[in-house]
Amino acid sequence: MTYLWENYDEHKKFYVPPYDNESKDALPPYQEIGKRSSRGISVNPVLRFWHIFQYLYRNLDKENDDALSRTHSVENVLFHYLAMLDRKSGVHLSSLSERQLHNELLDGCFGQTAERLYSGLSDMDKRGLLIFLGRHQRMQGRDCIFFEALATFFKNSKVYYHTPEKKYLICVPFCGSEYNKNVMDLLMILFWPLGVDNDIFWDSHFGIIGRDDTMKIDSFVIY
Repeated sequence: MTYLWENYDEHKKFYVPPYDNESKDALPPYQEIGKRSSRGISVNPVLRFWHIFQYLYRNLDKENDDALSRTHSVENVLFHYLAMLDRKSGVHLSSLSERQLHNELLDGCFGQTAERLYSGLSDMDKRGLLIFLGRHQRMQGRDCIFFEALATFFKNSKVYYHTPEKKYLICVPFCGSEYNKNVMDLLMILFWPLGVDNDIFWDSHFGIIGRDDTMKIDSFVIY
């Protein structure tokens, strides 16, 4: 469900759609935000805000155009205020999702190896990993996030596909320290496609014939 604070736009107008079966703007009782349209953003005030809006709608004369206009202006201002209040004092859905994934990793839901490797990460790297893992789950694995995660954790890494052996060659311009290898192992466990082979080269690039920038004496690996 989309909440009032998500994708907030101060220039958009909030309005409460009519509650009848014939209205195209009518929202289901469990939905807080409807589709955005030229008219604005439709909102269901009953879910979380009825204790506020019940006084606004009480004794409202629906035959009085001036009263309706004033009510619509007030409800728009109130929704903007509540959206900003939500953003400043509420907990974002992404934060809740990351907290849940954090607990699942530490509880061994992704395996004991992932639990051990994740526990050894710095707080910054844990947060970065959780962001990618959340995206991976939302996309249900339809896209391979590994390469984007690799570029984030190990900048300037290069990936090649070696056709004769049907495997990926990953060159990482970082030293193969225990910490770096643990990060890479965790990325492999969580994001690397099953059944796809790979070789990882730390620090030194392998030589590619015809690529002079990779053919440096004493500073490359012959593959």
